Amino acid sequence: MRKGFLIVVAALFIAADVSADQVAALLRVKRSEQPDSLGFNLVEQITKITYQLIQQNKIKLWDSPSKEIQITAASLQEIEQASSTSFKDEDVIYVYESWTEAKREIQTKTIGISFSNRDSRNQEVSYGYVDYVDLARYLNEKPAEVNANGNYGETPAFYLTAKKFNFSLVQFNNKVIQSADESQKTLRGFMGRSRFTVPPSDFSNEESKNIVYLVDRKPGGDTLLSNNSSSFF
Repeated sequence: MRKGFLIVVAALFIAADVSADQVAALLRVKRSEQPDSLGFNLVEQITKITYQLIQQNKIKLWDSPSKEIQITAASLQEIEQASSTSFKDEDVIYVYESWTEAKREIQTKTIGISFSNRDSRNQEVSYGYVDYVDLARYLNEKPAEVNANGNYGETPAFYLTAKKFNFSLVQFNNKVIQSADESQKTLRGFMGRSRFTVPPSDFSNEESKNIVYLVDRKPGGDTLLSNNSSSFF
């Protein structure tokens, strides 16, 4: 990772007023590393929601965490066209956070998200950066789109805060993480037996599934079928 990138990340956390007892963390989250067994794909839904909000001019997209240049909806479309890529189909997002350990709980605060993709030549295409404070209320408005393994009713913001997704550390406590093995070792070393704090939710104490029942009234008896409602509508 380039030294310049490290400086930008450090400046972001300073601007976000990360205190001495908080640890700066930069997470890499890949769409392709979110199995169906999780019930929810964070990258798929955050990119979809964010893109719609940018096109509707409801949130600002910046060139980088330093926020020197705003990228308009039209400019974003030009980037997509020039690189033959799609913002909504990108595989990776980078999540900037601060973590605090207290009483065997890891409390996290999301600061912002960077969006990028790769073109047909495997060259990185940077779309830009969004402040989480601008995005948060929209991620709390509606339930997340989940499959049969997910808890119906939870919002994308809930999944993000509770860390109910797969990720790797790119930078932690001002140190660049060089590999997946180092990421896991660093995470285990910091967390120990602690767990990420789960935000308040009507669905956090017991799993809630969105189930629909269909009754087949064909001659010969009724047959009761069940499945996640998204399979039928």
